Amino acid sequence: MKKFDQYYRAIDYLESLPQFFGKVEDPSINMRRMRYFLDLLGKPDKDLKIIHITGTAGKGSVARMVHDSIVNSGRRSGLFTSPYSTCQIEEIQVDDLYIDPVRFASMVESIKKPIEEMRGSEFGTPSIFEVIFAIALLYFKEEMVDWVVLEVGLGGKFDATNIFQATKVSVITNIGLDHTDILGRTLEDIAKDKAGIIKKDSSFFTTETNPALQKYFQSVCENVGAVFNILQTAELSFEERNRLLAQKITEHIHVNNKSFEKAVAHFQLPCRFEIINSNRTVILDGAHNSIKMQSVIYKFQEFSNRKISLVIAIANGKDVESILRHILPKVNKVYATTFDVHGRHSVSLKDIKRCCKLINIDVQIDLIQNPTLAFKKAEQEASNEDVILVTGSFFLVEIIRKIFYPEVFILSNRRSR
Repeated sequence: MKKFDQYYRAIDYLESLPQFFGKVEDPSINMRRMRYFLDLLGKPDKDLKIIHITGTAGKGSVARMVHDSIVNSGRRSGLFTSPYSTCQIEEIQVDDLYIDPVRFASMVESIKKPIEEMRGSEFGTPSIFEVIFAIALLYFKEEMVDWVVLEVGLGGKFDATNIFQATKVSVITNIGLDHTDILGRTLEDIAKDKAGIIKKDSSFFTTETNPALQKYFQSVCENVGAVFNILQTAELSFEERNRLLAQKITEHIHVNNKSFEKAVAHFQLPCRFEIINSNRTVILDGAHNSIKMQSVIYKFQEFSNRKISLVIAIANGKDVESILRHILPKVNKVYATTFDVHGRHSVSLKDIKRCCKLINIDVQIDLIQNPTLAFKKAEQEASNEDVILVTGSFFLVEIIRKIFYPEVFILSNRRSR
């Protein structure tokens, strides 16, 4: 569409940059590269009031509820989350709208020179994620927001979003085994990485229920000079924990409860148990680890009397059996599929089938390479009363979501729906 040609040219340029650096011998280079880049851009991170959120699951939901509560209270808030569901502008938001795609494209153009200057530095060219994050900070600064709510990209200690020396609020939702190739093989290793966001003079909040990890977070707070806040949530569902955590954060920053309740009442995140009613009920959820899948199952209680068709693909490196073991007993038929998006690949159909049969040898399973065709077949075979659940990876879910909400819709409306 001609209206968005400038935006698409900007995306083409961004996609020429490194996608993701992965595991490196000295991960601190990520921080030093981001700091060097922001210095070239005039330190747009300076003086921003930051609420920094990490965790294995729920960080996007908590970030959204906190952001919306701030906006409902009459203050300005900038929100940075990832990954996007359909197009890049969804990662950057001020108040109720995503960044304007034309303005986004202009900002990309304006920072090309510093990006090219980085090529010749000891750090090399920044990644797409680092550039988008820098644009977000520039945008938040220009818009003079009162608060910035940041969702960590990956981990915490060495994530690009962790360049702030002082944050007002630091948050860890919970700790689970995910991204173990980068963050470590044990819960303790992962907790240590995520605790890197806890800063001096910040107030720290968590709903982690593991006593050993709670004790570790408390010790980190004591060592760095942060205020430790543990919420007792062992009897609550993951959804309830997220809501309580967001509520306590908003109370801490003096947002009234009416503003919070309004945020909860209207809460919806793209691809996080997103219900789309067309000819039949379709639910999109990017759950890609065990904790996230357990949350999906909890929410599915309201559909317990309906047949469920599962369309699933899982990224390489994930614990396929653990993810499937939670959801498989709830479904009537599986449509296993694949994806190849942004350089990320899914596990093979053969591997998904093998794990499905290990868990339930009688499960019905179709193997369909093309994700759109897999979804279309699930639609054809489901009755109007059935539910189709698309899950296992954000990369899969974003492909299917475009069927209902194409990119041009989001670019035009600066909203996801």
